[in-house]
Amino acid sequence: MTKKERAMAVIHGQTPDRIPSGFWLHFPQEAQFGDAAYDAHLRFFDQTQTDICKVMNENLLRSDIRVQTASDFGRITLSGIDRRAIDDQVALCRRIVKAVGGEAPVLATIHGVVVSTHHSANRMGQYVDNIGFLRACLHEDPAALCQAMETVTQALCELTRRCIEEAGCDGIYYAALGAEKNFFTAQQYAQVIAPLEKRVFAAAGAAPCFNALHICKNGLDITRFADYPAQVVNWAIHENNPSLQEGFDVFAGRVILGGLDDRAGVLVDGTDDEIRAAVRGLIALAQGRPFMLGSDCTLPTDIDPRRIRVAVEAAQV
Repeated sequence: MTKKERAMAVIHGQTPDRIPSGFWLHFPQEAQFGDAAYDAHLRFFDQTQTDICKVMNENLLRSDIRVQTASDFGRITLSGIDRRAIDDQVALCRRIVKAVGGEAPVLATIHGVVVSTHHSANRMGQYVDNIGFLRACLHEDPAALCQAMETVTQALCELTRRCIEEAGCDGIYYAALGAEKNFFTAQQYAQVIAPLEKRVFAAAGAAPCFNALHICKNGLDITRFADYPAQVVNWAIHENNPSLQEGFDVFAGRVILGGLDDRAGVLVDGTDDEIRAAVRGLIALAQGRPFMLGSDCTLPTDIDPRRIRVAVEAAQV
């Protein structure tokens, strides 16, 4: 089987010649854009022999203002910076799709509505430092924050459509943040965020291969995504989150991607035999249910690609 045939066999409920895999990481800063990013993706794909080629997206949405108050969110617009970011990401996807040549499914990374709103706010600090600010703004000036999220959603829909229609990607890998139980309530997520995220999936339409949903961070309520139109679902099971077994129940009939810790454990610091044993254990746990081997999230930038290849080659049915 080709890598694409192997992945699509699982999507269609068939038995592949081995369990397909998908692993990825953030490349070093000097290899995140342009020719360097293109080279880094193809080198990683060749060295690891993973079955899914996910195009990383460091071309983040950035507005031309810095949000300091809740009302500032109402001033966020799609700026020239955003347009260039979208153009650059589509161009990178197009080059990688052409290079892969149909051998494997190529997925375009689409950052979620919540984290992209955080990016557009241009605030200092990481997502975990600012998510509390977004939550507070939802109470203080919900109209302004919702307007910003609408603007962001329009940009994500545009990026999604162009990655598939212009660049030729086989689907999207939608990286959702915001489903942490201690940030937004289930009601807030269902009423404010979920309808926007589903619009992004709608923009992907009937993708040539499949669309994947990644649910990031810890303390997750994965039931918030039970009705999302994604064929493949991935989340961190090692960070106080639901187990693979729970995920098989919540996302019945969908393909679960994951199983290995991304920052510790056998894939990062175990022996080759420990990696192989862990992979065999995950396949046994899946018990014939639709499963692709992967990790909780992005792997360490400096991980030896050979370790990933050991896991990929160990995934025999």
